[in-house]
Amino acid sequence: MKFNEEGNVLKILDGKGAPTFNSISEVKEYGGKLYIGFVVESYVGILNG
Repeated sequence: MKFNEEGNVLKILDGKGAPTFNSISEVKEYGGKLYIGFVVESYVGILNG
């Protein structure tokens, strides 16, 4: 979930209409993208903001 400064939900990544991510261990926002690391996978997911 992404929140604004007031605590309101801006976005939810729930997999509806798109692939879901299992076993997420790390998430880092950088340069307007989310970089997602997985415990059991050998790749990094990147989502554009």
